[in-house]
Amino acid sequence: MTFVNFKQLSLTALLLGSALPAAADVTAADVWADWKDYLSSFGYSVSGTENQSGSTLTVRDLTMGMTLPEAGDFNITMSEITFTEKGDGTVAVTLPQTMPMALSMKTEAGDPMSMTVDYTHSGLSMIVSGSPADMTYTYTADTLGLALTKLESAGQPVPYRDAHVAFSGLAGQARLINENGTRHSAQTFDAAKTDWNVDFDDPKTQKPVTAKGMFEGATFTATAAIPEGLNWQDPSATMPSGFAFDTTISYQAGSNAMAFTDEQERPVKFATSSQGGDLKMRVESKALAYSGSAKNATIDLAGGDIPLPISLTMEHSGFNLMVPIAKSEEPGDFALGFDLTNFAVPELLWAMLDPTGQLPHDPATLALDVTGKAKITADFANPEAMASEGAPGELHALSVNALKLRLAGADLSGTGAFTFDNEDLESFDGMPRPEGALDLRLAGANTLLDKLVAMGLVPEDQAMGARMMMGLFGKMEGEDTLTSKIEITPEGAILANGQRLR
Repeated sequence: MTFVNFKQLSLTALLLGSALPAAADVTAADVWADWKDYLSSFGYSVSGTENQSGSTLTVRDLTMGMTLPEAGDFNITMSEITFTEKGDGTVAVTLPQTMPMALSMKTEAGDPMSMTVDYTHSGLSMIVSGSPADMTYTYTADTLGLALTKLESAGQPVPYRDAHVAFSGLAGQARLINENGTRHSAQTFDAAKTDWNVDFDDPKTQKPVTAKGMFEGATFTATAAIPEGLNWQDPSATMPSGFAFDTTISYQAGSNAMAFTDEQERPVKFATSSQGGDLKMRVESKALAYSGSAKNATIDLAGGDIPLPISLTMEHSGFNLMVPIAKSEEPGDFALGFDLTNFAVPELLWAMLDPTGQLPHDPATLALDVTGKAKITADFANPEAMASEGAPGELHALSVNALKLRLAGADLSGTGAFTFDNEDLESFDGMPRPEGALDLRLAGANTLLDKLVAMGLVPEDQAMGARMMMGLFGKMEGEDTLTSKIEITPEGAILANGQRLR
């Protein structure tokens, strides 16, 4: 997620609200002042006509705008917003049912492009409580939506039929705190259902393209710490100490579908579904982390170059990535992982690949879990430093916590760990010299080779070469099971089960 998206997300969160109760009073003027301060901290300019009448503060012709780096101008307008003191120390915020959001930018070719998206709601209730330095927003809404209402390129309308996302059955809270020069926020909201739809004609084929999807039981949680002086307008600015953003989006069920016509005039359909999953992101001044997962997922493909409809299933799929992003003197943690657990293809496809049924048709599994230490030696925020020929970092340690591949009756697994000497770039032709070991176990490989030869998929001479390689690197441990220990010594020697290879 880019910082531009984070700013837009933060604005949306403010429009929705924030919460956790606090025991103090706020006034309409307090809430409006906090809105302006919050938006200004993200680089928005705020203007409007204010009018105080009794316990109600009305702001008319409200405009919030900013210039987005490498994008263009982004503006939100509201005809009127009211802040009404309820007499119990809380303030009710009333927003117009439609709020246009306009974005103007330039395409890669330099042509001007603009769009307008309407932010709409029904049944929105937003109550602010707390104190001027610690405000809580509590809200519910029957529906919230974003819909594209205008799209132009080079001054000409770009045709489309629909582009929208809608939330229904919402409830949430968020809390905004100003403390010691840092704005802290904690927010959460639940949506009973989320759906979206896009419908337009492909400019190349002039054929319809449709995409739609839905989530049920979606939950969004996020915390953030934004220090004063953060320069959102400069994408190359280094994140200051204390900056942090942590968010999780989860759902109980979801589905997506897409249909289009390819350049050979053939219809293509693609659909996915899952019974729950999540997406997580964490950003701080020194590290960035992403992860995601899905349970009981299906993928359906039909049309185009695919001769027959295909339906794929998997019990679990996921990924995770964590990398240090700040230049430092000491190595930082990194991680990389993914898994496809019990990945199954339909029997119709197996019948094409294995018509005599010689191979096991059990679901396949592929998984990798790697962690380590790396030192960043270049400033990621400096384009000149990143464009230099030298590597932007140093690898210091790598641990293979899990390696798993199970397919057609064969099963490969492994674990290991290595350290790297960045002072020695000669022993391995410019690569830091590694030291450590990798333990591997391979079961069922010879049986699989025999079946592939019998099916005519692998020539006998290639199978013989593969067996010789397995004999060189492994040793038999039981029936059709090979184990191997690959070691790299401090002197740079490479050993397989104690036998020197280099």
